[in-house]
Amino acid sequence: MAAKNILLDMMVNGGKPQPVAAYLMDPVTGEAITPSGERAQQTASLLTNATQNGAGNAVAWQGGRGTVFVSGVWGGATVALEAVYGGQAHAMGTQASATSNAAILFELPAGASIQARISGASGTTNLNATVLSNRTI
Repeated sequence: MAAKNILLDMMVNGGKPQPVAAYLMDPVTGEAITPSGERAQQTASLLTNATQNGAGNAVAWQGGRGTVFVSGVWGGATVALEAVYGGQAHAMGTQASATSNAAILFELPAGASIQARISGASGTTNLNATVLSNRTI
């Protein structure tokens, strides 16, 4: 990676800039990488107080492993993760679904998006899903 891709977070201490953390930028994805090789963690909401059947937010994925935390009032609902690629949603399999509070592990390539789809919602369903990356290089 070229030196021009180094970003410095600076803080002012006694009027003199002091480097706090240095990050490299991946030239392909543009994401920040710490000097130890860890990528900045990606966190996003897939469902927020979702009460009806259907897909929530599709989030562009940086690639690699992640965990989706699903919780709330289920009311008989099922949440299934889907990979979105080429404008099409693709089911990620039975192990990527839940009917009660769960942490679901997955792996997707860069360029895909992830979304959560609710089915079987009832009048009491109210669900949240958050995705976090676990990726290091």
